Amino acid sequence: MNISYLRLLEIGGALLKLSAVILGIAGAEVLNIPFVRMDLAPFAVGFCGFL
Repeated sequence: MNISYLRLLEIGGALLKLSAVILGIAGAEVLNIPFVRMDLAPFAVGFCGFL
């Protein structure tokens, strides 16, 4: 397996950042995703991408 674990973490973080942008543009209401505070959902997903 040529893909290292660090590369997999980078790809996963990038996907979480991308999903945060999508949540910020489309909104969680449109995607029918239940969050307690809809305005903070993109920030939470984006923060998980930075971890």
